[in-house]
Amino acid sequence: MRIIIAVMALAAASAQAAVYKWTDGNGTVHYSDHPHQGSAQMQSVAEHPNAANSAPGLTSAERAALRRIRSEEDARLKARQEAHDRERKAAEANTASKEYCYRLDRQIQDYQERMERGGSQSDLDHWQKEIDLYRSRERERCHTG
Repeated sequence: MRIIIAVMALAAASAQAAVYKWTDGNGTVHYSDHPHQGSAQMQSVAEHPNAANSAPGLTSAERAALRRIRSEEDARLKARQEAHDRERKAAEANTASKEYCYRLDRQIQDYQERMERGGSQSDLDHWQKEIDLYRSRERERCHTG
């Protein structure tokens, strides 16, 4: 649910974006998604990047610039979403791994306590095998010595 809200918020933020056209001192026309400081000739070409195909009075270069900016915004949004997904999956895997290691440790402690209380030789042998098994798993998955 949080992901949907985040995507909607980012989409709303990008919907507010303007595209600016300005001309530098050499007469070269530039397009940007933010105003250029100190530019004498600066204008907002469109208030929304989707307007590239429907905005009347835009040149083909302006439409192409709007499509490029929209494509860049989409790529940035996708990259942020993918990074968020990777972080979330890593956190979930880390949590699951910690829980698994905690359970192994508890099992080892349980069998050690049983051995301290004593029992038949077959019980003691069985419990020692269980301890060895859990320690082996702990070394493999929990990076312990």
